[in-house]
Amino acid sequence: MAKFQLDKIAFNKAINALLAEALRIADLEIVFSRDMHGFEAAQNKLGRKEPGEHFRRSIDTLPPNRFFWVGAFEGDEIIGLVAARCDESAWTLQEFAKAYWERAFEAEAGESGNRVKVLDGSPVAAQSYRGTFAYLGEALTREGDRNKKLSYVLVRLGLLFAFDEWRPEIAYGWMRDWHAYRGLHTRWGFNGCNYSALEWQVQPIETDWHNLSLLTCDEVGLRNLIRNPAPEILFADRKSNRTEKACPPLSEPAEPGAGT
Repeated sequence: MAKFQLDKIAFNKAINALLAEALRIADLEIVFSRDMHGFEAAQNKLGRKEPGEHFRRSIDTLPPNRFFWVGAFEGDEIIGLVAARCDESAWTLQEFAKAYWERAFEAEAGESGNRVKVLDGSPVAAQSYRGTFAYLGEALTREGDRNKKLSYVLVRLGLLFAFDEWRPEIAYGWMRDWHAYRGLHTRWGFNGCNYSALEWQVQPIETDWHNLSLLTCDEVGLRNLIRNPAPEILFADRKSNRTEKACPPLSEPAEPGAGT
């Protein structure tokens, strides 16, 4: 467990700033929950038949003290969510990630007993982290609301809550390189990104996972997030000018996800 202390007054101000941004998007209620059944039901309403491997009960054991999700509701309708999981072991994050992927994810047909195989020593960027990790994933937004910056609010809240709950050495997530190179990880509040972080000996059956970036938020990133949780340049409406008309700001991807 990380030894740093949180300034609770500054932390609460950061939470309130993000809640205010949610209200600017719409009349939204932000809900923090440890209820796995509620999470699964919310995902279903957002178009997912079941959670991804990182939050699937057939693969993971996720007791309430090691799992939460944050949802945005408009009345009774869920319009967005993100989930977090606490990982703790004597392994480095590199060892943990390799073991996890090889146990949980299917490979291309006929390969390695239908399990993926990560090259030894990969992901290199994760070798320096050991202890408690917080995984952020399943960042989903309702179709039709994906250009409103809601995912920026939810993932940033998820990062803050994860550090408050578990004091991890690092918070991390996975993102398709295509999204990471467009800067989505920065908008979500991660201060580290290692592109094409996983090197495969046997690739996943899902081709979108062949090139994944490892996102990280460390103590420096956390303190930056607390100090400036809702940067005006990120959340304010852009002023119309010639440069922006020629090169419009990127909208959120069709199906954003910190995880797979």
